[in-house]
Amino acid sequence: MKCALVGPIFFALSVCSFSFAGQNAIDPCPNKEISSAELEACCSAAQKHVNIEADELANKIAAELIQESTDDKETILANFARKTARSLKKSQTAWRHYRDRYCNAVMYNHDTGTSAWGDHEGCMFQMGEERIRELQLDFTPGGS
Repeated sequence: MKCALVGPIFFALSVCSFSFAGQNAIDPCPNKEISSAELEACCSAAQKHVNIEADELANKIAAELIQESTDDKETILANFARKTARSLKKSQTAWRHYRDRYCNAVMYNHDTGTSAWGDHEGCMFQMGEERIRELQLDFTPGGS
């Protein structure tokens, strides 16, 4: 990801987007004629929002599984629901650690300054989007 400084305005070419696994990412901050501070705020807000959404979805799914197991305490299905909820919570924690370390590696591997920071924020955004899709696919009725 590269940015060109033209006067006081950055024209950022997909500074928030990140090409993940060969796919073009959605750019959460499409207005490129804004200051670097405004672009930084937009990218940070977008990645934080999507990662909060991923955490909330994982927590909601786990809570529904726990409720399901509480309604029917002693069956095999209730036992599986409890195990699924515990495993999902652990996997979400592990995923957050992986996401943070991976996106830091992406940042350190690229240029310095705004470009490296943009790569990091774009990575965080894209990985959050991917996590939401995984959770929806694997844990939504009819998704698997």
